[in-house]
Amino acid sequence: MISLARLKTLLGITSTDHDALLPILEAQAVDWLERQTDRHFGAVTAFDETTSGHGGATVWLLHDPVGAVTVSTRAGVGSTWVAVDAADFEVDGRKIVHTSAWPAGPRTVRLEYSAGYAVDAGPGDVENAIVAIVGDMLRTAQQSGATVSAESLGDYSVTYGGVATAAADSSVQPVIRKWRRVLV
Repeated sequence: MISLARLKTLLGITSTDHDALLPILEAQAVDWLERQTDRHFGAVTAFDETTSGHGGATVWLLHDPVGAVTVSTRAGVGSTWVAVDAADFEVDGRKIVHTSAWPAGPRTVRLEYSAGYAVDAGPGDVENAIVAIVGDMLRTAQQSGATVSAESLGDYSVTYGGVATAAADSSVQPVIRKWRRVLV
């Protein structure tokens, strides 16, 4: 999400001492933030989702910002997928609206699309949170000499090296609350 050069600038780092470590910490911070929010903040990535049509005009993609979208439908599980003409649906953010209706039934709509951010082009508040997390992880590693590692057991997880500590950071929590996907 953030280039090494930009990350170093935002952290005020001018030496090359941490050039190997910073991209690892940045990737861990992005991964952690994605898990906290149920959103994709990484590079533009191809996604292939199958969802259930409900006979209505709208289905939703899981990720954004959305690039090109290809849609196929089928009569039911086991049936052949048939491409939907792009003139028959409209993309509105994560919402895909059919000109009439999507076929009702389980797993009847297949959505192939790209979503994500170009390097250094993500949302500013998310970038700031990533920088805060990486900075905290780097300080923790420098102070304790700890290596960065993660452990998990069931729903409980802890990351040594700062992600868990950064979660309590007052600048990170509002970002998590703002971007957290709430399913209803």
